[in-house]
Amino acid sequence: MLSLAEVLRRHWPEYERQFGAQLLPSHRRAVRCILDCRTAALGGEVYRCADCQEDHFVYHSCNHRACPRCGTADADDWLERQKLKLLPVAYYLITFTVPEGLRAWLRSHQKSGYSLLLKQSAGALQDVASKDKYLGGELGFLSVLHTWGRQLQFHPHVHCVVPAGGLRLDGLRWCRG
Repeated sequence: MLSLAEVLRRHWPEYERQFGAQLLPSHRRAVRCILDCRTAALGGEVYRCADCQEDHFVYHSCNHRACPRCGTADADDWLERQKLKLLPVAYYLITFTVPEGLRAWLRSHQKSGYSLLLKQSAGALQDVASKDKYLGGELGFLSVLHTWGRQLQFHPHVHCVVPAGGLRLDGLRWCRG
C-alpha cells in the first residue's frame, strides 16, 4: 500500500503548479512535514540496543497532526480519552454540509467561514433540541470539521455526535429524546 508521503512525492509538484495560488501556508507546511517525516531532512538519533549491543539509526518524526505516521497515535489517544466521557445512551451522527455554491467563498475565507459553519451547525442542533416537540432540552455534543471528501475534493462539512437526550432547559433534569 502506498503511503501518503509517497503519493505526495509523486503528485505534489504538479498539484502545487496547478493550485499553488490557492494553497494556504498551513497546507504547504503540512505537506512539507509529511514529506520530511522520518527522512534525512529532519535528522535522527543513534540508539544502542542493550541486548545485542548494535547501533540503530532512527530518523526524527515531524510530529505534525496531519501526518498519518505521527498524528495517528495522538488521534487514537485523544479518541480513547473522549470515549471515557460518553454518556450511557444511544448516539446519533448528524452531518451538516456546505452547499456547492458557497464552497468557493468558504475556501477563500477559511478562518471566518469554518468558525461560522461550526457555530451555525451547533445553533441549529440546539434550536431543534430546545423545542418540546423534539427534546425540550439542551444538548451536549461533539462537532468535527472535515474539509475534504472521500474523492479528495474540497467538500467542507461538520459531523456532530449527538446523544439521545439532554438536560431540561431548567438544567436540573435529564430528558431522553
